[in-house]
Amino acid sequence: MYCIGCDRISDELLCPSCDGKIQAGSYAYLYDRRCPDCHLPIFDSAYPCSWCTDGRIGWGGYEGLLARLLTLHKSRKDRRLVHYLAKLLVPMMNMIAPDLFIPVPASEGGCRQRGYDQMVLFSKELSRQMGIPSRPVLIQKKGAIVLLTRNMRIENKRIVLLDDIYTTGKTSSDCRKILKETWGIDPFVVTIAES
Repeated sequence: MYCIGCDRISDELLCPSCDGKIQAGSYAYLYDRRCPDCHLPIFDSAYPCSWCTDGRIGWGGYEGLLARLLTLHKSRKDRRLVHYLAKLLVPMMNMIAPDLFIPVPASEGGCRQRGYDQMVLFSKELSRQMGIPSRPVLIQKKGAIVLLTRNMRIENKRIVLLDDIYTTGKTSSDCRKILKETWGIDPFVVTIAES
């Protein structure tokens, strides 16, 4: 087996050197303080809390090896890769303590082309690793976000919308809007990477 980062022989998806590069690019270790208002992890108390202002946070930057892993995640259904990416987010998710994961849906064309929704796979794996339920209740249809069910009991739950890459925030914003209008909740958005 070979490391997908450098093609060296490795027993794991990434060799220790490439794994170290991924870990070094993480923002997660910076979030060791808590916001005095929402009590969620923050980067620095001198700056506004991204949870209180934007309702979102990212694990790392969309660059280098992490960008390559996310591109591979979208282009091939690799259980080891999904497992690795989910494992990256577990420590940060433990600080957030969510009650439910909802994956941000991939585009209709992307799902049709790949034959799967990469964020549903990711959300299910994170759910398995953490013992927290995942519900893929949103889809993209003709460019719009559509709710698959209106019958869910989610009062007083901390909901996390999971997305792979935060670029403009349009899709996650549309998802938040429909969940707020339908169920009266304003979920947090957690992304693997921010561009």
